[in-house]
Amino acid sequence: MQGSIDETSLNRCEARVRVFLRHMNTYFRRPSLATVGAIAGVFFAGACFEGASAQPKINSDDGPELRTLYANSQDIAEGKRIVESSCAGCHGANGISESPGVPHLAGQRPAYLYLELKAYQAGSRGASAMNNVVSPLSDDALFKAAVYFASLDPPQTNTASGAKAAAPDPVQAGKTAAAGCAGCHGEGGVSKTPGMPSLVGLDPKYLVAAMKAYKNGQRKNDMMKSMLASVTDASMNNIALYYGLQQAARATTPAAGDKAAGETAGAACAGCHGSDGVSGNPTTPSLAGQDAQYVASALQAYKQGTRSDETMKGLAAASAPYWRKKPQDS
Repeated sequence: MQGSIDETSLNRCEARVRVFLRHMNTYFRRPSLATVGAIAGVFFAGACFEGASAQPKINSDDGPELRTLYANSQDIAEGKRIVESSCAGCHGANGISESPGVPHLAGQRPAYLYLELKAYQAGSRGASAMNNVVSPLSDDALFKAAVYFASLDPPQTNTASGAKAAAPDPVQAGKTAAAGCAGCHGEGGVSKTPGMPSLVGLDPKYLVAAMKAYKNGQRKNDMMKSMLASVTDASMNNIALYYGLQQAARATTPAAGDKAAGETAGAACAGCHGSDGVSGNPTTPSLAGQDAQYVASALQAYKQGTRSDETMKGLAAASAPYWRKKPQDS
């Protein structure tokens, strides 16, 4: 024999032999024929055990990608968490992409997915947003993401009825596409990270314009540019709609500075951003409840000219603490 039989194969063979002998007992009622059946059963069992024991055992040392063959339910559960934070924005939390040009990953072979992720990490598949997404992930994280996607059901096509599939709900589609944004901008778009803007309650037209500006390089931010590189206009519209419909709330980040002085300085902003920081113009963002550090850095960028807007450059002032203390739904 070429290798030792494992417990799973042993149990499988025993079950097959029992079924075979039951059939023999049914067909060979007479003692002489029953003897023939028993002998045949012995040969059948021998062939079964020989075939099972001849199967070579796969060792995880043979290659990192073969580790995917040993994945368990805990690996898959942890893979889901990794996918929701890193991959869902483009490929969908269920591995089914809603963006043209972005592949489905649900139901793909785990070893293949692992090797492709490693190829992106090594840069051998060229420069793309994928490089930036996978570069900080460990081998263990890549392995778990691969086995999670492999555990999912692949997309189904209903060719029998030929009926046109119902259009997906844009808000739910936006929530799914925005899963990759939560790590920086907070769950539901309420920032918990100083310097990161809240997205909750922003007018969809403004947010779509901002995302497009990051994507085409008009706004300078390498991370945002790479994250949005494969996001379609339709997905941007859905993301903006999702955030625009969430319950407004203050950023849960600290605000330094003189609030009274900020309120005085903020009077110059009321003409565009609203007297209480809630804009009535879809192309102008609301500032109420926004992260103070982000507002201060944006004002500084306008003042220095690194953000190009002549009106803002002339009006930029240290008023972030005032806008931070007011919620957009006040």
